[in-house]
Amino acid sequence: MLAAKRSQFPRFYFLSNEDLLEIIGQAKNPVAINKHIKKIYEGINKIRTEQQQQAKGQREHIITHVEAEDGELLAV
Repeated sequence: MLAAKRSQFPRFYFLSNEDLLEIIGQAKNPVAINKHIKKIYEGINKIRTEQQQQAKGQREHIITHVEAEDGELLAV
């Protein structure tokens, strides 16, 4: 399973098995990625998201900003 995820998204090769399992387990909570984002992308400190309601009560998370280590924000 982990090998399949890594083949779909090669940046997952930078994560340990435990980190990757935590990300996969928190798939509905994208803010949980912030704990590991530095290992995946150099220079990114965290991502900011907004929730939007979809049909049938489902929520969709949209990445709105990417924050650099120095606090600089990039609007997506």
